[in-house]
Amino acid sequence: TEIYTLSLHDALPISGDLYFPLPVGATVSGYALDVKDAMVDGVVVEKDKGRQVFEKEARKGVDPGLIEWTRGNHFKTRVFPIPAHGTRTLRVSYVSEVLTDAKGSHYQLPLNFNEKLGLFHLRLEVVKAQAKPVIQRGGPAGLQFSKWREGYVAETRQTNAPMTGELVIDLPQVEQQ
Repeated sequence: TEIYTLSLHDALPISGDLYFPLPVGATVSGYALDVKDAMVDGVVVEKDKGRQVFEKEARKGVDPGLIEWTRGNHFKTRVFPIPAHGTRTLRVSYVSEVLTDAKGSHYQLPLNFNEKLGLFHLRLEVVKAQAKPVIQRGGPAGLQFSKWREGYVAETRQTNAPMTGELVIDLPQVEQQ
């Protein structure tokens, strides 16, 4: 699950587009947008109908959000309105497979953003892990896993952060199922 916050420093409310990558082969499984301090889940509809509903709801003054596949493993979400000098938060959930090769199991998270991110919060949880995950390459500087409940967690918050490339995490002793 990815959580994004869109900020606006302009004096008038506008719609905002966020382009983001997901792991290759990932399938979007959920979308939610903040409405009056609560995360409201979206529903899946055909692409053309989604655009029509987005425009209709925006004209009625309702806070719509829209997520679309653009190409490859890249997606786009559109949110309206982002209030003047305010923020909107959205959640994108997805399902992605753990990759396994001769060296073991790995999880890959693309962080290919073209511009620096004003506020970046990343939390990775590996549940019921037998061994500590290892960051093989990429990701924010200083990101490390520590023991948490029945697994491990790594978390970072950064401002004005460049996020490029791909975060690759080795998952030792993962059951192959």
